[in-house]
Amino acid sequence: MRGSRMGVLKPPAVAAAIGCLVLMLAGCATLEHGQTDQVYVLSDPPGADVTVSFSDQICKTPCTLDAPRGQAFTVVLEKPGYDSQTVAVATKSLAPASATSEDLTADYVGRIIDNRSDADTIHVPDPVSVKLKPSK
Repeated sequence: MRGSRMGVLKPPAVAAAIGCLVLMLAGCATLEHGQTDQVYVLSDPPGADVTVSFSDQICKTPCTLDAPRGQAFTVVLEKPGYDSQTVAVATKSLAPASATSEDLTADYVGRIIDNRSDADTIHVPDPVSVKLKPSK
C-alpha cells in the first residue's frame, strides 16, 4: 500500500498557504489599532466650532474626531468673539525599535502588519487643547 497523501503538505503548498495568510492579514492592515484614531478636541471656553483638513467633519468642543491613521492634519477652532486658532496635528509611530526572537509571536506579526499600513500610528497632540483668545 502506498503512503497516504492526506495531511502531508509539500514545501510549495506550505509557502502558498503562508503567502495567502499573510495577504489576507495584510488586507485588513489594522490588526491591533484600527483604521482611525480618536483625537479629542477641547477649548477654553468650550463650544468652539471645530473643522478639520481631512474631511467635512464638524463638531463643537469638547468633541472627538475620527482621524485616519498615518495622516497629519490641521484643526481649526472658531467661536464668535474669539480669534480663530489653527493647530497642526502630526503622527507618531508606535512601532518597536527592533525585534528579538521572543517577539516573533502572532502579536508581533500583527504589529508588523500595522506598521506597514500606518495602523500603528497615533496623532499628537492628543488631546488638542486650545485656550481661545478674545477678539480685539
